[in-house]
Amino acid sequence: MRSDFACFILCHGRPNNTPTFSTLRKYGYTGAIYIICDDEDKTLQEYRNIYGEDIVKVFNKLDVLQKFDTMDSSENRGCAVYARNACFDIAEELGIRYFCELDDDYLDITIRKPVEDKLPVFNHKNLDLIFETYIDFMNTNPNIYSVAFAQAGDYIGGYACQLMSNGYKRKCMNSWICDVSKRFIFNGRMNDDVNTYTLEGSRGKVYITLPYVCVNQPETQQVSGGMTDMYKGEGTYIKSFYTVMCCPSFACIHIMGWHNYRIHHKINWEHACPKIISDKWKK
Repeated sequence: MRSDFACFILCHGRPNNTPTFSTLRKYGYTGAIYIICDDEDKTLQEYRNIYGEDIVKVFNKLDVLQKFDTMDSSENRGCAVYARNACFDIAEELGIRYFCELDDDYLDITIRKPVEDKLPVFNHKNLDLIFETYIDFMNTNPNIYSVAFAQAGDYIGGYACQLMSNGYKRKCMNSWICDVSKRFIFNGRMNDDVNTYTLEGSRGKVYITLPYVCVNQPETQQVSGGMTDMYKGEGTYIKSFYTVMCCPSFACIHIMGWHNYRIHHKINWEHACPKIISDKWKK
């Protein structure tokens, strides 16, 4: 794996339940891995005992707080946005240009590609090549600020799902592949990923999920620690409303699901991002 790249696993409060580390190795990643922890984590020493002092990188939450907007007056700092913003500084300190921010609960990173009218799952040992290919894609256009792997939910609808039909989605979630030279800021105490790709996307920056690599995680809010406690304590209505505050012209609150309904954000992509007007309209 190229020496100017590393995987950053964002962790808090569950040192004995961090499957992403072994999942990366399982699928052939040979490069550097760092555990990103905050200085308020009560289990910090356990992370150090398990992974080693050199692997665990610790940032100061109050220092990072000065660099972004939580979008509220709450003093609850039990959220991932601090770590997401800290990663750029950590990468610079390590002399790394490219990095991938990953949640700590990935069970598999698989290939999904169409075979006839189906989308079967393929195992592989090619993560080094995949990361390098995604970096190369990101470098094809200076306006691409991050690319991401798909999530299992992106494939609902199978072969005809939107992700496969379009060949991309204008979003990044969970697995943010970033370039230190294209720095951006995550905002909002909750829903920071959606806040970022919508607000920054509305300003012309491009965030893309590509269709052929998929991360698999436990069902949301089923694993204790991390962000689960905040989501359960405050509810998905509050979580989703941060994005409405960011982008009220094209984001709203929406009910999603089939049987177990829940409140979620909804983005009107017709109004969300700048569009290139065809030359045929040029006067």
